[in-house]
Amino acid sequence: SYAITLPDGTDESLSYGDKITLKAEASNGKAFSSYWYRDGKQVAYGTEYTYYAWGDSVITRATSGVYIPTVVLDKKVKEDNAYMIEYDACGKNIVEVGIIFGSGNHTVDSCDSKATSQRGLKRGQFTAKPGKNGAKVARGYLVYEENGAYKVVYSK
Repeated sequence: SYAITLPDGTDESLSYGDKITLKAEASNGKAFSSYWYRDGKQVAYGTEYTYYAWGDSVITRATSGVYIPTVVLDKKVKEDNAYMIEYDACGKNIVEVGIIFGSGNHTVDSCDSKATSQRGLKRGQFTAKPGKNGAKVARGYLVYEENGAYKVVYSK
């Protein structure tokens, strides 16, 4: 089980892969958009935030901030070579999102192997494992279109 601290300060105990959806408070019967943070990293923007548990986490929410498309690669989960990413395109047109594997600070063009997620989803999560090439590094990436140009965001 993983300990998940929610924005209201309460704690949940979830197993790996359990789904949880948090909703922003409503005002006059309407929910308002919020900036959602997981362990201090901005991971989503909107009236609700849905994710699958993969480790102990603290979820917080703010009503103001600056939001750009994000992709977060979490720590290793379950097995030594399994990785999960979480992404949100912030309303931008997603071209591709995935995890790249290699042995250094690689990019989409210089990786040893790549696992690509579903295309067209605005936000979500998935898990991937590198091939048998001995990759030691994983990075999440998100390619989106803005004003006719393609931009790439990488996890740290």
